[in-house]
Amino acid sequence: MIGETQKEDMRDFLVKAYADGVIGDGELETRLTAMEAAEEPSALVAMVEEVRARYPLAPVASAAVAASAAGEAQAIRGRGMSKKYRGRWFSSERILVELSMSTVLLDFSELEYFPGSRIDILVDLRASTLKVVLPRGAEVTEEVDTDFSTVKIRRRGENDLGIEVRIRGAAHMSTVKVKAR
Repeated sequence: MIGETQKEDMRDFLVKAYADGVIGDGELETRLTAMEAAEEPSALVAMVEEVRARYPLAPVASAAVAASAAGEAQAIRGRGMSKKYRGRWFSSERILVELSMSTVLLDFSELEYFPGSRIDILVDLRASTLKVVLPRGAEVTEEVDTDFSTVKIRRRGENDLGIEVRIRGAAHMSTVKVKAR
């Protein structure tokens, strides 16, 4: 099911594409009508990809929607950077996090739409920090090989949301912190 937040972000994406001259009046109306009628994220993939092909500066949200529907990993890569994903953002079912001397926050606590019952976060961290914030009642499991690293997980409540976040991979001189709100 597509959440209202996801539809609102898609609406913003289409309006921006219209404002930038990427799509015309008729196409905007047609795509907005199709988006409102869509019930599954996969229904949005073709629409997103068609617009993205003509719009090289398409927002990250469209990439995440397309990755989720296609079953691909959403990649977060960086060297010497700090990035925060919180509030209204899109997550695919698999997220690949490759960091070197960087910090990334993945805050799932305000997502209205989860791509499925499980989100896999695959990590390759080098002298980096990954912080993950989950809604209360989400389950977390980790299988992170550590080398001079720390993994801290703070759980709250039972898994009554039916959501599991699984973190796997390797951390070298890094920190992984997971907490529930």
